Amino acid sequence: MIEVQNNTLSFDNGQSQAAEGTIRNDGLLSAGSSIYLTGGRLSGNGAVSAVVVNAAKVSPGGSTGMIIIVGSYTQTGSSDCRFTNDVVTR
Repeated sequence: MIEVQNNTLSFDNGQSQAAEGTIRNDGLLSAGSSIYLTGGRLSGNGAVSAVVVNAAKVSPGGSTGMIIIVGSYTQTGSSDCRFTNDVVTR
């Protein structure tokens, strides 16, 4: 498990989550390149400053949780994205 709590975690060369596991983000997760989710889950109530490619699970924390993605977001056919409210794209 990777857990970000009210801080910033930066990956200079991007990040790949390939196995079952969780990235729990309640702060700022950033990457100099893309974040590839091919296994496991991205959850929490934080922000992601990177290109996100989701082939796994994205699930904001709590019933009113929010994950803010500053960058592009691509969801593949094998992904599971659990948003319960509006999704805003800019």
